Amino acid sequence: MTAIPTDTTALAVQIQQRDRRAVARAISAMEDKRDTQRTAQLDLLDALTQPPPTQKPATQKLATPDSICIGITGPPGVGKSTWVAAMARHLRRGGRTVGIVAVDPSSPRSGGALLGDRARMDLDPDDDGLFMRSVATGGDLGGIASSVYGMVTVLRAAFDVVIVETTGVGQTEVEVTHLADQTLLIIQPGSGDTLQFIKAGIMEVPDQLIVNKSDMGAVAVQAAQDLRMALHVEQQAGVKEPSSNSSNSSNSSNSSELYVWTTSATHNDGIGPVVDAVLHQVATLPEAMRTAQRRQRQAVAVMNLFKKEWGQRGVRHMGGHSVLMERIHSELQRGTTPWRLLQQLERPDVHR
Repeated sequence: MTAIPTDTTALAVQIQQRDRRAVARAISAMEDKRDTQRTAQLDLLDALTQPPPTQKPATQKLATPDSICIGITGPPGVGKSTWVAAMARHLRRGGRTVGIVAVDPSSPRSGGALLGDRARMDLDPDDDGLFMRSVATGGDLGGIASSVYGMVTVLRAAFDVVIVETTGVGQTEVEVTHLADQTLLIIQPGSGDTLQFIKAGIMEVPDQLIVNKSDMGAVAVQAAQDLRMALHVEQQAGVKEPSSNSSNSSNSSNSSELYVWTTSATHNDGIGPVVDAVLHQVATLPEAMRTAQRRQRQAVAVMNLFKKEWGQRGVRHMGGHSVLMERIHSELQRGTTPWRLLQQLERPDVHR
């Protein structure tokens, strides 16, 4: 198991310079569940989350402060890995560096995972602007492993765009929304999932709705119509707000249709417009709103990680969910990084 060195600041600088060996070392270290490594992990993540210095060497390749995280979710078999690969290639053609975390479900018997995403993604292994890591859930619920939170922080410090592909084992794997600036829900034609999405409430989650495998023809058109219907139901119920995104699925001015895209990842059809729309929507979001959204995601992430480590009993010990969440929000507002805050919550005896 890879251990984090004592000098976490030096490793953080190497990561920010996009040293692939340093990135790989840190990513592997995030999966280390030994208590002896916990402090070093949080120290490194805290160093990576600190505001960059005002003066930087001209030769230093620091990560963009506006790095973007995009979450990809959806049921198994919809072509998420193929979609992610097509997305990564489009981003690389545009000159953006890309980091990918692909989560595979762990076996309930052995605890292992096939980690087959790397095999399904046709990407250039020699591309220095691209980094991909598969990881098992390790039994964590929510569609991502606990270690993914740290992995995304590492990758955001080194790459322009970070993509997180969830396990997609059901309709409730939505924890990625606590990491991602935008979340994409992908379905396939003829799957019959639309009603289940309405029942499960997953239509409240994504920023973009995508019907993949559009080359299937009429059945893909029907799937897009079903999604618009589901979205209309959510909007009528006052759950989902209309989007201002453009769509390649229809020329109608009905705002409920503007979330729906049809693509074929296998044929690289329709991927570019979706990716460009995602980047545009994040880039044009007012800074105050983006900061508020980021802090809200950080607050929920800190709460989730604390609960995974200490459970509901730990939350009660801290005064209950509302008291703990109020404290988290207050500390983040004061400028405490989520990782330093998590360390303070886990080791209050050290940080008094």
